[in-house]
Amino acid sequence: MQISEKSSICLRLHVIIPIEDMLWGSQQKPSVNQLWQECWTADPYGSRWMPLTSALGYSTFISAKKILSESGLFIFKQDLSIQDGRETLLG
Repeated sequence: MQISEKSSICLRLHVIIPIEDMLWGSQQKPSVNQLWQECWTADPYGSRWMPLTSALGYSTFISAKKILSESGLFIFKQDLSIQDGRETLLG
C-alpha cells in the first residue's frame, strides 16, 4: 500500500488493534463485528469509560454485547443519563 501525500497516516485518526483481536472480530457474525467496530471507534485507546451509540437494535445489541463481554475484549457499564428531567438507563 502506498500513501499519498494528501493522506499522511500521521495526520489521520487511527487505532492500533492487536492482530489476534482483529482476526477474532473478522470471524464473528455481522452484528458482533459491527458492535466490535463501534466499541473501537468509541474508545480507540481502551483507557476510559466512553458513551457508546450503536446502530444495532436493542435485542441484537444485547446479544452482541454479551459475546463481546464474554470474549474479554470490552467491558460494558450501565449508566443513568438525565435528559429533560427523565432518567434513562444507558448500556
